[in-house]
Amino acid sequence: MAGGRSIPFRTSVSILLVAALSAPALASAVSDLEGARAAGALDDMGRRGYVQTSSYAADGGRYSYWWNNGTKSCVRLLTRDGRIAATKTTTASDCGQKSSGGNDAAAAAIAGAAIIAGVAALSHKSHHRDDQEYNDSQSYAEFERGHRDGLYAHAFHDYNNSSEYRRGYDSGVKERGYQSDYRSGAYYDRGAPAAPQPVYFQDLVGARAAGATSDLESRGFRVVDNFQSGGNGSGTVWWNGRTRQCLQAITVDGHIDSLTDIQTHPRCR
Repeated sequence: MAGGRSIPFRTSVSILLVAALSAPALASAVSDLEGARAAGALDDMGRRGYVQTSSYAADGGRYSYWWNNGTKSCVRLLTRDGRIAATKTTTASDCGQKSSGGNDAAAAAIAGAAIIAGVAALSHKSHHRDDQEYNDSQSYAEFERGHRDGLYAHAFHDYNNSSEYRRGYDSGVKERGYQSDYRSGAYYDRGAPAAPQPVYFQDLVGARAAGATSDLESRGFRVVDNFQSGGNGSGTVWWNGRTRQCLQAITVDGHIDSLTDIQTHPRCR
């Protein structure tokens, strides 16, 4: 090479081979569709073996998720102004599928989040969290819990003081606005007075029932229902109209055995 050291043939071939092998991993499986007209591109997705699993409105566009059963891959398309604005290969959970990539830490954490959250599948997708990946299942579960609360207009319940829950709640509220087009975007904001901070109550589990009753009353709760629970237990349902919390307390042998936020009950209103 003029003006510099020449690169040995064997080394140059190795560099080219590494680049060739690495290139596909840097782009999505359908990156060639970026910039194409949406109508033709979506038809082409079907010819490539992809099936659309879900679709979501976005600022000035729309996200859609596509699953390819042959390659076991999930792809996200962003359509804007009638064209494919961006593509991205995402985790299988975005397409409602179980991950086959056991070495993928993010996929494993997302799968674990569904177990922690007690749901069959996560309702939020990667675009809801702006493609942010977390290191553990608990963080994904907190985001999911927040997203569901915001999406289904439940009270803001940030019991764990979790930034993931707060981000999830905001994304759920935003998604609900897209789905309902409620009042042109002036839908419920968690910062509004209608959603006061929930009252903490888990410290009462194990306490004597008489003292716990007084504590619940001092925290704004009132009994709205009573029932029997097993041979030596009893249950009460408590309602806090200010925080919109509905609690079920199970008392066994004079102590609070469990205290659960059941969220809904015919008399919690």
